[in-house]
Amino acid sequence: MEKRFWQMCFLGAFILSGSFSAFCAGNSVASSSGQGDHSGEPVYVFSRQWLDIEQLMLEENGQDKNEQLLGMLRDFRASLEDLIETPLYQTYRFNSLFHKETMNRLFAASANFEEAVLQGRQEELPALALDMNEALNNWQEQDAEVADAIHLRYFNQFFILTAVISLLALAIWLLNRALAHSQVRAEQSAAFSQAIVLAQEDERSRISRELHDTVAQDLRAQALRIAGLKRVEDRTEQAALCDELAATQRGLVDSIRAICDGLFPPDFRYQGLGDALDRLCREFGERTGIDCRLTLREDPRYTDMDTTAQLQCFRLVQEALTNIEKHAEASEAAVVLRWEEDTLLICISDNGKGFTVSPSRENPAIYAAGHFGIRGMYTRTAILRGSLRFESERGEGTTVIIRAPFPREAPRP
Repeated sequence: MEKRFWQMCFLGAFILSGSFSAFCAGNSVASSSGQGDHSGEPVYVFSRQWLDIEQLMLEENGQDKNEQLLGMLRDFRASLEDLIETPLYQTYRFNSLFHKETMNRLFAASANFEEAVLQGRQEELPALALDMNEALNNWQEQDAEVADAIHLRYFNQFFILTAVISLLALAIWLLNRALAHSQVRAEQSAAFSQAIVLAQEDERSRISRELHDTVAQDLRAQALRIAGLKRVEDRTEQAALCDELAATQRGLVDSIRAICDGLFPPDFRYQGLGDALDRLCREFGERTGIDCRLTLREDPRYTDMDTTAQLQCFRLVQEALTNIEKHAEASEAAVVLRWEEDTLLICISDNGKGFTVSPSRENPAIYAAGHFGIRGMYTRTAILRGSLRFESERGEGTTVIIRAPFPREAPRP
């Protein structure tokens, strides 16, 4: 659909450009043709008329030679007068390259030549003819300059219109593309919101199951044991039951604490990022059986990070480990943190089955497949103003690479 829209924009630009070109060509022809008998280039038409007059002037004297010259001169002057009324002369008139003295000189030269013929001053005719030729040559040069200026103006108008149409088509295409991207983002946001609601419901269900299967069952069993304690008269047996009830009580406390730890993030005011990640990796290995190793060197820059940044880094590692647990089918995992100048590099790798990396994180197929955790990782990386990259092939495991800049503040003087 987008390709077809782009083709239609260019087709419209081509049609409009062709129409304007034809319009310019028509105007050029109209301005050159004028009206009446002045078809083609008027300067050359008058030059041919004057050439006929000169040929007649050079012929031997005859009875009707002067009458013929006078008749041709009157036609020549009438043609000049008709030319003044044509649109072509108006084009000349308003063009700075044309000088009015040129037409005045033509009229004056033709009038002087006609007067010499009437008075029979044949010896002056060649000099007057040269004066007329000079005036015609001057007109011809100015006509060429005016024509070039007019054609250049039409070309500039055509070029400007073509550029405007092209820019308009490009703007429409960019707007259409932006609208398409906005629509895709809106669909992704709607899907992400739906996924958040479903994730909340799943989390509530998980908490409910854990409370029911652990805490509620242990409390029910403990209630039965307390009720049976009244019927036991032997003190030794009562002491054993009390010890068992105390152990059950401690187990309930540990179960509730584990559920709370899973719900609440670490408090980075009282522990560092390294301690939180060490505990996360250790509990991950105990829960899943996956050998998870943490490599992290002590560095004062970890303590310089604010609690929000530490929490985002912690959640990124936690989400990556969750993906390993759910999808990787791995036996080993590694978490590495190190500093590269003012950038924190976090790498989480596994030896699992891997997957085909999408060429763009904006690919809706990632979210359609239910991998909304990946989008959450991109969101957290954006909060850190960092970058996130996946390196994976099927059967070769997966490596998640996160780079987050933490520029040091300049020391105060």
